[in-house]
Parts: sequence; structure tokens; C-alpha cells
Amino acid sequence: MSPDIRAEIPTYVANTKRWEGCRLTAYEDGQGKSIGYGHYYPNGDAPARITQAQADEFLQQDVEKGLAYLQKEWGARFTNAPPAVRQVMFDLMYNVGMEANTPFTPDNWPGFRRALGFVLEHPDDPRGYTALATESLRRQTDLGINLDTLKSLNKARIDSGRPILCDPRGKTQDQIKARVLGTLNEDRVTAREALLSASGPFTAAAVTADRALDAYVAEREALGLGGHYGRHDDLTSRNGWAFDLIEGAAPAGTAPLPGLHH
Repeated sequence: MSPDIRAEIPTYVANTKRWEGCRLTAYEDGQGKSIGYGHYYPNGDAPARITQAQADEFLQQDVEKGLAYLQKEWGARFTNAPPAVRQVMFDLMYNVGMEANTPFTPDNWPGFRRALGFVLEHPDDPRGYTALATESLRRQTDLGINLDTLKSLNKARIDSGRPILCDPRGKTQDQIKARVLGTLNEDRVTAREALLSASGPFTAAAVTADRALDAYVAEREALGLGGHYGRHDDLTSRNGWAFDLIEGAAPAGTAPLPGLHH
């Protein structure tokens, strides 16, 4: 690992803690299980519970492993990228996974590869950074929503007096995904604001807000979106933070970037 990249490890660790949140008990995650700050067990053989010190140790190992993976797969395109873009690449890799069916590699992400190449060749051209942000969002829109699951969740919401996630009629998968993510994000922000404004952790308002966050987690898990995503996060969306990073790396005059901005 290059000295410059190694020196950034504390930043990757701190940002991943912010993005992921920490769960000291194992939880379902795709085909396997995770624990701590998203430490993944593809065979589902995660320990039932770990300590905070173990979670920190696992995260340190995962960050070092992930950075080595990015250097191996992306080579100079990763090491020569602006630090903010490297942060976004690490976030994509951490979520997509190194052992997934379509891991974060140049071959699997040709659009991102082309945009990154443009940034490296033309660092003063804002168009490359806009393209990077668009390709970063593609991680979300490429995932399809199961319409039967969506129908079931919509019915449960109606039965409990809550607005539906999305009416899928006449919409493309991208439009459905965007609406579902938007509704879920609104739910999370509302619940988090209520939790933060509650006068105490065991008040009725706090308990109601915490249950709303649990419902948010359950719906994300049901839709295959990663249940703990944002559960312990602040009110700034993870995607918005990533896009803000790219905007900060871009020269003046860059067009507004797409994404779930806060």
C-alpha cells in the first residue's frame, strides 16, 4: 500500500463509522450476515455478538483489506484519483463488496471507469466529476425492486394509516426505485428529527420515533436495500455526502450533481 493511501486510513475508518453505524449483534445482510460496522460473513457464520473493541478491530482490518483491493483492481486510476474521489470509490466498494456477483471492478463498472479516466486526463473539466456522480448513483438505480414485496409493504402501510412507498403503475424500475428511496429517506429524517428532539430516551415520543426507525430498517431489508443503511447515521444522507465530496474535488463551475442530497 502506498504511503499516501496508508496515511488516509484514519479518515476511511472515521467516515465508514459515520456511514455504517455499529451493531454489536449479527444481522441478516443479503445472502450472509454482518456485524459491527458492516463486517460481512458471506456464509452467515457471524458470531452472535461482539464487543465494541472487536468491532473497531474488524473495521480496521476491513478498511486495510478494501484499500488493498482497490489498488489491486483499479491500480493507478485509484492511487492517482483526487482524495475525495478515492473516498467515494471506497464507499462504493464497501457496499457492493469484494465477493459479490458483480464486485466494484473496472470491468463491472465501465461507466465509472470511463468517467474516472476522463477526470484523470482532464482534471479541470467539470464534466468528468458530474459523470462520476451519475455513475456513483447507478449503484442504487441498477438494483430492481421486487413488485410483490412492494405491494405487500404498501398494503401494510395502508392498514397502519401510513402513505404507501410508491404506486408502481406506469413507472419504470428506475422511477420506482427513486420514489421508494425518497419515501424511505423522508421517513428516516422525520424519525431521526423526532428522536433528537425528544426530551429523553424513554419518553413516548422517543419510543415512537425509535419504532419508526425500526420499521424503516425492516422495509429496507424486505426490499433488499440493506436494512441498517443510515439507521445510526445523522440527518445527512450517505449519497449526498459522497456527491458533496466529488463536488468539492471538482473545479469551480461544475454543474449540480444528481443524487440524494441532504
